[in-house]
Amino acid sequence: FGAAFRGAIVVYDYKTDSSFRYAHSTMQPDGPQSAARTVTVDGISSSSEAGIDGIALTPADASGDRYLYYCPFSSFRTYRVKLNDVVNHVFDNIEFIGNRTSHIDHMTFGSKGTLYFGALRENAVYGVSHEEVIKNGSNWIQEHQQLIAANDTTLQWPDVFAWPDSINNPQDHGWLYVTTLRLQKFFARTMDFDGGDGVNIRIMKIKVDEDSYLYSEEEESSKRDKHVVVLIIAFASSG
Repeated sequence: FGAAFRGAIVVYDYKTDSSFRYAHSTMQPDGPQSAARTVTVDGISSSSEAGIDGIALTPADASGDRYLYYCPFSSFRTYRVKLNDVVNHVFDNIEFIGNRTSHIDHMTFGSKGTLYFGALRENAVYGVSHEEVIKNGSNWIQEHQQLIAANDTTLQWPDVFAWPDSINNPQDHGWLYVTTLRLQKFFARTMDFDGGDGVNIRIMKIKVDEDSYLYSEEEESSKRDKHVVVLIIAFASSG
């Protein structure tokens, strides 16, 4: 917002203490004439030129394989690529899997293969099954997304998602946590930091009846799904 950002994925292997940058044109924002370059939340609009932001890993399939889903912030486009292709610097198999109806900031997968993501324009959180992508192909989000939660007050700008440790704390099974930030007010320079205009930052939890994508339905409750590769977003200023 106010500065041009170009995105990439940084892959870090903690076993070898090494990293590399995985960058592709699909991670860039839309052009200046795109409607996605304007973000509107609760009637407040801001211009945006941000690249890849949302990123999520699917649960491992029977062969141990995963897909990495991602999307630029200043775009309604969504993509996926096999995690092994990312690790091996392969770009030929990136798949476009459809447009969304709103900007999203972050997203996450649950253990049953549901992709959860915020819809900034709608003050909502949606979910859609990874299986629908396998069966139906492109534009799957608009055709198959399901509303999980919506609230025009408490779900303004859903941002970071997180899963509790439900293996060691069974009472937390099935809950998805999300922070909401009202960033539209911050970018418009109208945020009241004294609280006179209401709560700016909330931590919400939503019942979704699945756990983290790192947990498998078939695993014993004492085991965790372990991987050596951690993926994070890296923003680099173009100016």
